[in-house]
Amino acid sequence: MLRCIISALLITVSSAALSEENCQSEKSIKSADSNKETKVQFKNESKSKIKIYWINYDGKREFYSDVNPGRSYTQDTYMTHPWVITDMTGQCVLLFRPLPGATLATVSTVD
Repeated sequence: MLRCIISALLITVSSAALSEENCQSEKSIKSADSNKETKVQFKNESKSKIKIYWINYDGKREFYSDVNPGRSYTQDTYMTHPWVITDMTGQCVLLFRPLPGATLATVSTVD
């Protein structure tokens, strides 16, 4: 079973920083308004496939994409919309809200 090593994650930022959250706070957050547009590029530099989820207005995960090793996925979104990157078992690897500008979230290791 894949296990996340948070200290081994490399988060790279393009023109804006990630507003990173603790994975344990996932149950208490949800999307808010859809007023401030932005983009997120999810880049998988690990050796394992990852899953991308949006946290909706009810605080529930909505699946958006699998990202294979060496690949990336770009998503239009809003600054108040949290995103979760998980391993293939659904274990949270990273939870964050994007900030203004294009954001690049790079996962380098998922163990």
